[in-house]
Amino acid sequence: MTGVLEVRCNLERAYHAASFFEELLVHTKGKYARQRFKLSPFQRQQIILPLFGHQMLDPDYDEWVRLYTMAWLEMGRGNGKSELLAGIALYLTGADDEEGAEVYGVAKDRDQAALVFNVARRMLELAELGGPPRSGAPFTIYPTNKRIVYAKTGSFYAVIAADALGNLGQDPHGIVFDEVIAQPNGELWDALRTGFKRRQPLMVAATTSGDDTADFALQEHEFSLRVQKDPSLAPRRFVFIRNLPKDADWTDESRWPEANPALGDFLRPQLLRDEFQTAQSNPREERAFRMFRLNQWQAGSTTGWAGAEWWKDQGNAGMVPEEKLEGKPAWGGVMAASASDLAAVAWVFRNPEGEGVWARWAFFMPEDRMQELERRTSGAATAWHNAGWLQLTEGNELDIPTVVGHVREAAERYAVREVAYFSGNALGIAQPLMADRVVELVSIGASAPGSSLVDWEGMLSRGEFNHGGNPVTAWQVGHLQVRSTDGGTSRVDIKASPENVYGVVAAELALRRLLVAKAPPRSAYADRGLMQV
Repeated sequence: MTGVLEVRCNLERAYHAASFFEELLVHTKGKYARQRFKLSPFQRQQIILPLFGHQMLDPDYDEWVRLYTMAWLEMGRGNGKSELLAGIALYLTGADDEEGAEVYGVAKDRDQAALVFNVARRMLELAELGGPPRSGAPFTIYPTNKRIVYAKTGSFYAVIAADALGNLGQDPHGIVFDEVIAQPNGELWDALRTGFKRRQPLMVAATTSGDDTADFALQEHEFSLRVQKDPSLAPRRFVFIRNLPKDADWTDESRWPEANPALGDFLRPQLLRDEFQTAQSNPREERAFRMFRLNQWQAGSTTGWAGAEWWKDQGNAGMVPEEKLEGKPAWGGVMAASASDLAAVAWVFRNPEGEGVWARWAFFMPEDRMQELERRTSGAATAWHNAGWLQLTEGNELDIPTVVGHVREAAERYAVREVAYFSGNALGIAQPLMADRVVELVSIGASAPGSSLVDWEGMLSRGEFNHGGNPVTAWQVGHLQVRSTDGGTSRVDIKASPENVYGVVAAELALRRLLVAKAPPRSAYADRGLMQV
């Protein structure tokens, strides 16, 4: 569709939908069972009224139709998503002024989709609006077939399995899509959406957050976030997302309502407090609490790095004087995957005085991005810059020549053996270094096998890795997420890490090259001196 949509708010249609819930339907569980379905303020004001009340002038039919054809509802568990979906499914079936309406309930499988159907069925039974065939009720319920029929308009609501698409071939008026995070891909979603032919169809998708392995759901989540900020990106998509931002303190109970609009209404705060108590001391429970209760998208099967446990106490034997590093063999790593964020160059050296490794870092940041980094680090970034740990470059994008110049200067001070970088993640830094052949560059594929994390952990646990107390790296170590591999090792997961961890990645690359390099043979005379005969 091209041009500007002509939109209006039809209060009659909005209140018609709300009245369907509150005057006809009932609650089905707990102490509210059999009582009229009184919508919570957020359900009424922020979902039902705007979803069904906004209309657009359809140029093809020259009539006012519902504005939204897609609704994305995302919030923590226990906020009434299933009940809301069930009520919407029944409204689309019997009260949306659509003859022969076909409404489908879908999910990962038929059993999952039946959860919403069973709520809808129970609503009708308790409100005496639905019953078995020949009962005389307005809605006829076929529990075995998971089907509800509204005979007056020849409409129905039915559950379908994901593998039934080949037999669908119908003309949906409404779709209620439960727990999108469970979808392995977008095939079912696309097949249903492209089946819309009616004048005002509606798909309503409800879900909690998931993890980064749920690629399809994550893409829809991220796009919905963009639409929530800028509705012009998809004016016919309705978005209601309530989650706790990743940078928020998840232990702060006062923030929990941000993901739980029903908290204090029909969702009991004590229920979350009880789960929180366990989550504080159990990483698995913490992940579940943050994902399902606070609606924070989590990083698949990743965990924090074990090396972080020893970083502060055993990893720093004091800053190694620069003169001790001059002329010593060095291995480097470069990470600069974003021109607007921190870039890092790491250098690692074998300890010439004993076991272990010494390390140095240089961090670079566009000056215009400093305020954002200040926010992310709670004001620490300015102190880093003032102390010389962080170098700022002019403008709002990284100055590549500054980083290249640092590597060239380092090549003059140290005996640089190799500089490693991820292919595609050096933003043009590698090319000028290749051209002047100052250092030997090693390109490593992001999916290449191997990692030095386990070796690194061992060094830290034994106090054999001197990181010099670099505070920028320490901040990144605290945000590092790693993923276990089938081979029993661990790898940095940049995507899952909630903050920039390029300094750690650069050092891991450098350490990887140091570990595969052969140590030079050590002279016996250096250990015991000349023997007198």
